[in-house]
Amino acid sequence: MLGEGVARLTVVGSSAQWGWSVRVLGLGGFLLLVSIWVLSLVYG
Repeated sequence: MLGEGVARLTVVGSSAQWGWSVRVLGLGGFLLLVSIWVLSLVYG
């Protein structure tokens, strides 16, 4: 799940113009994916 999410974020990010908003949204999306991954490890 984490790998697929990172791949999708990479594809979307590669087609966008890199401004501060795209960087913040990319970082937020990555942190959200990691948080969901950690919760799935902790609670099964």
